[in-house]
Amino acid sequence: MGKMLFFIFDEMTDYEVTFISHLLSSEAGKEIITISYEDKMIKGRSGFLYKPDKLVKDVLNYNVDGLIITGGWYGEVKPELIELINKIYLEGKLVGGICGAGTVF
Repeated sequence: MGKMLFFIFDEMTDYEVTFISHLLSSEAGKEIITISYEDKMIKGRSGFLYKPDKLVKDVLNYNVDGLIITGGWYGEVKPELIELINKIYLEGKLVGGICGAGTVF
């Protein structure tokens, strides 16, 4: 079973990512690991609350199959996220940005 990272943040457009995470976990057998900059509850645009599994800085050396950045991106781009994106991309693995995240990265 491989691992997929999902970067989550306040005001993310969570409905854009729930179906993808469902397919990756139930159909493709991937372990979903949510990551964020801080260890705090994240409130999506739907009003649902999410608790990140790990911090971005703590997964830099993880062996993963890919990274998905949730849509609705208006946040700060920190160096540890750029480092993670570059690492996964240079390994030839999936890096995906949904909607607004795709225009930032």
